[in-house]
Amino acid sequence: MKVRDPDTIQIMKDFMANGRFSRGAEVIADASLSFVGNIDLSVKQVVNSTEYDLFQPLPSELDLAIMDRFAAYIPGWEMPKNSSEFLTNRYGFITDYLAEAFHYQFKHTNRYEEVSRRIRLGTAVEGRDEKGIKKTVAAFLKILHPDGGATDEEFEEYVAYAIECRRRVKEQMNKRKPDDEFARIGLSYFTASGEEIVVFCPESKGAIATQQPARRGLIGEEGESLPAPEITPLHTVSGDPVIPLKPVLDAALAGDEASRAEPREQHFTILYGDVGHSYETIIGPYLTGAKEVTIEDPYIRLD
Repeated sequence: MKVRDPDTIQIMKDFMANGRFSRGAEVIADASLSFVGNIDLSVKQVVNSTEYDLFQPLPSELDLAIMDRFAAYIPGWEMPKNSSEFLTNRYGFITDYLAEAFHYQFKHTNRYEEVSRRIRLGTAVEGRDEKGIKKTVAAFLKILHPDGGATDEEFEEYVAYAIECRRRVKEQMNKRKPDDEFARIGLSYFTASGEEIVVFCPESKGAIATQQPARRGLIGEEGESLPAPEITPLHTVSGDPVIPLKPVLDAALAGDEASRAEPREQHFTILYGDVGHSYETIIGPYLTGAKEVTIEDPYIRLD
């Protein structure tokens, strides 16, 4: 994709945000923009890379402001390739008719207000996140429930998928931006029973390069490298109070050794925004009855 007219980008920004743009005269429309492309690396390579992201095929002119207006990034790699096994021996709708039916549903119905009344999103969901998620859920309702509402279970499934698609957008922007503008990637929603569910993208859930991208330090005027901003310890990202280490260690050392099972070797991966990880739960079991502690690598922060 090549952008030959610089005005195109500003027009896209205005249209994607407001459904209108002005170039001599104001133009208002209800159309959507869809971008289809291919990535040259495997998805696993991309999500585990510090240099690449899933927006790599986009032209350089499409900056973060354009990307932030994407409502959803659909994982094309999860869709099976077309083959004869998907053809039916019964009657079916030809593409032209089906497309016209969907177009009619999209144009003549509005489910956005219905979604706004039912949906409950977490605190990490920001302005454009909320708008994109609601648009995607409204589209699901138009296509899958043209004759009425969805059950709570169905609605929550659509919300979870819409959040996943929006989080995929935000994760790529967070990898590109050197500061924390897009760092709130722990998007979540509340079920009908009041339980908060944090949604992850399946391909990147355990990828540190995507979940906690490295922040490079700045270069000063004389060429010296300035220290990178201090990173909040992982166990306090959520705002939970920090448990002082000494009382916890004392309590662990004073515990009844016989009542505790022999600790086994473990590896902890604490993602951005995770809660429930304390000194007591992680280190405590290994200190019971210990007379000596050896630390092999005290520098636990990512460079």
